[in-house]
Amino acid sequence: MEDETPSNPPPINQTTPPPNPPSAGPDFWEKMGVVFSKRPVVSSIGAGEMTPQDEKLWGMMSHLGGLLGLTMGLGFVPPLVIYLLMKDKSPFVVGHAREALNFQLSFLIFGALCIIFFWLLFPFLLLIAGGILVLVAGIVGGIKAYQGEFMALPLTFRMIK
Repeated sequence: MEDETPSNPPPINQTTPPPNPPSAGPDFWEKMGVVFSKRPVVSSIGAGEMTPQDEKLWGMMSHLGGLLGLTMGLGFVPPLVIYLLMKDKSPFVVGHAREALNFQLSFLIFGALCIIFFWLLFPFLLLIAGGILVLVAGIVGGIKAYQGEFMALPLTFRMIK
């Protein structure tokens, strides 16, 4: 007959406690290991041939120009034209134009996908939310450019480097 003494379970290995979760902040997702795309580098005002006021104005226009095509799907045209015209004149303007162009192209692709699946209600609601985001981000990006600052626009696939 077998011995009826209870056997002890194996000992639990003591490990170090898990690290504290990262605090919320601008780099929260990077700390969590999720990186959508790297923040683009934009040079400061005055590094080009233009006056600082002109650089701010063209940087603002590259963001606000994308709002012209919000309903027609041609919002990428004004930032593209500014990007091509100012390529050698101002790194500040080119940085803003590149960010606005990438943002507009990202949402052009997003809008096309929503239209392809138009028979579902969910993409229709996403299309409306995307339009609101394009409107708000374009205005805020334009204001930041006019103040001489840079704003990395959300949900942007940086295709043009």
